[in-house]
Amino acid sequence: MEKNIPLMRKIIEHIETAPETWKQSSWAYVEDPLGLPEASNEVDREVYESWGYEDTVRVADPNLCGTALCIAGHAVNMDTKVVFLVDDTGSASLAQEVATGEVFDIETRARELLGLTANEASMLFDGDNSLNAIKDVVDEFESEWLN
Repeated sequence: MEKNIPLMRKIIEHIETAPETWKQSSWAYVEDPLGLPEASNEVDREVYESWGYEDTVRVADPNLCGTALCIAGHAVNMDTKVVFLVDDTGSASLAQEVATGEVFDIETRARELLGLTANEASMLFDGDNSLNAIKDVVDEFESEWLN
């Protein structure tokens, strides 16, 4: 699998330009989730429950003020138009593609988009990573890719 170094660099550049859009400890996070519309009309309840969620689901536009994404969330958001499906705490691990209605796991889709193995994704997506640590991981990936 070929690593998508250009997308990784684009995400880093975006985070440096707009650091308020980055929160590495959450796939996607919204500051005020209770003000968001409920997803019950937009997402088939059976599909949502099949992912194991029982709480109210709310739809968050990734460009909404107060929304922050980790590296994986940014990868998904830069690839296609999505909304994030957040719970009452403001956290999301699922997204929905606007055009198709497909609901998917943010981590899995980001791994595919970035061309990462599970171990590589763990290194890059670690919730404790600083931006400098992320840059170091991407540099390491690029070095391996070039050799």
